[in-house]
Amino acid sequence: MNKKWNVFNREWFLNANPSLWFVLTYAAVMSLIIFVFWNRFNFEGSSLFTFIWTYLVLLVAHTLLNSKRYLILWKHNKHDIIKSYLHASYQYAPYLLITIVYEHIFLYRDAFSQEFKLMDLTFMQWDAALFGVQPTIWLEKFLHPAAVEFFMFAYVLFIVYPYFYLVYLYQKNKLPVFHKAMLAQIISLFVALSCFIILPAMGPRATFEINKQGQQSNSEVPVYSQSLKGIEFDFLEEWTGKPSLFQLQYDMWNQ
Repeated sequence: MNKKWNVFNREWFLNANPSLWFVLTYAAVMSLIIFVFWNRFNFEGSSLFTFIWTYLVLLVAHTLLNSKRYLILWKHNKHDIIKSYLHASYQYAPYLLITIVYEHIFLYRDAFSQEFKLMDLTFMQWDAALFGVQPTIWLEKFLHPAAVEFFMFAYVLFIVYPYFYLVYLYQKNKLPVFHKAMLAQIISLFVALSCFIILPAMGPRATFEINKQGQQSNSEVPVYSQSLKGIEFDFLEEWTGKPSLFQLQYDMWNQ
C-alpha cells in the first residue's frame, strides 16, 4: 500500500497530528475516572448524536471540496477514494473525538454533583453585580421564535466554526499549521469542559425556569415570564413529534 495513505504505517502514525495524542490521553484519564468511580455513573441518555452529525458535515464538506478529484478517481481508481476518506478522517480524528467527550460531560457533572455543587446562584450574583440586572431576564423583551431558532443554530455550530479554518489549512496542505491550530482548539475546549466539571452550572434557563407548580424554588431567584419557542411547523411536529427545530435539537441534547 502506498506509504502516503497507509494510516497504519508506524512512521506516519508517530508523526501524526499531536492533537490525537492529547485527546487520547485526556480520554484515557476520563475513562480511568469512570472505572474507579463506576457506581457513580449513570449512562442513561448517552448518545453519539453530536459526533455523527459533525462527522457527516465533515464528509460532505470534504467531498464537495474535492469533487473534481473524486470524479477522476471514480473513473480510474475507485480504491483511492476510500484511502482519501480514511486519510481525511484520520487527520480530523481529534476534532471528531472531542465531540464524544463534549456530549458526555454530563456524566461527570452528575457523578460528582455532591463534591462540586452547582454554581448557578453564584454566577447569578456576579451577573447582577456586573450588569445591574439578570441579562437573560432583561432580554426576554426581545424574545421571538425566529431569534430562538437563530441563536440555537449559532450554538449548534460552535463546534463547526473552527472546522472551516481547519478545512482551509488542510486543503492548502499546510499540515504543520493545521496541526497547531487543531491542538490550540482542542486544548481550549478541554480546558472549558474541565472547568464545567469542577465549576458546574445548569445555566439561566434551568435556574430561572418556573417549576411545575408555577412557583420559584428560591425567593431570591427570578423566573422567566415565558418559555422559549421556536418557529413551529405542522409537518415537523407530524414527523418528529416536535413543533420546531429548536425543540427538536434541545430535546435531543437534554432527553
